[in-house]
Amino acid sequence: MAQVVHERIDELESSRQQFHNIADYTYDVECWFSPQGELLWINSSVERLTGYTAKECMESQRFPAMILHPEDRERSLKASRHALKEHTTGSDFEFRIVRKDGEVVWLTNNWQPIYNQSGEFLGLRSSLNSIQQLKDTELSLRQALTNIESANALQATTASNLNAERSRLLSLLSAMSFGVLFIDRAQRIIYSNPAFAEVWSVPKDEALLGLNLFDALGKAEDVVRELDMFSSRLSEIVFFFNDTATTEINMM
Repeated sequence: MAQVVHERIDELESSRQQFHNIADYTYDVECWFSPQGELLWINSSVERLTGYTAKECMESQRFPAMILHPEDRERSLKASRHALKEHTTGSDFEFRIVRKDGEVVWLTNNWQPIYNQSGEFLGLRSSLNSIQQLKDTELSLRQALTNIESANALQATTASNLNAERSRLLSLLSAMSFGVLFIDRAQRIIYSNPAFAEVWSVPKDEALLGLNLFDALGKAEDVVRELDMFSSRLSEIVFFFNDTATTEINMM
């Protein structure tokens, strides 16, 4: 009988050792809380996560309250008390801790109740892991979105101001009694005010936008006595202004 008892004790000790070998080298922090919330066991991974050794956590009698961030302490302890009282299972409960070195880190907690063979409640098994990298990514994304929103708001404001300024300019040009004509470097008309067509006797239904300047002037022959000489002189003026504008741009 004594031999059987010793063999049974050896088997139990071997099982216990295997359990510790597995649990102690698990990357996540694994811990066991009694039905009263007392820390009964915790693996060595807690030091990697919190900076406190497993021995310090066991001796403090205040784990995990000792590491909980002040802003998350009451919420976390309330969830813990409820889980112990109702024997609930929980997952992805997020909270912050303050490491031994003062660094604030986000963790997630997953827990489940533990029962013995007779169904007696033995407490909760809790698994803790860092999600700080995920939180940092979320923060970076939020900051990027904020920057994009700010840039879009600035762009919208700038576009609105430009449109308002353009409207004021067009209103001013339209109200002028003398003709105004804008041309691009290829001498194509990009704007003409109503007075231009009237002054040069261009029919109102004639579309001038996109026309070559001299083609447009060809529609105003009745008010230009010597069109060829006028066009030649105008060409020189246009060339002079274009060349001057190019020089000024190159000098900037």
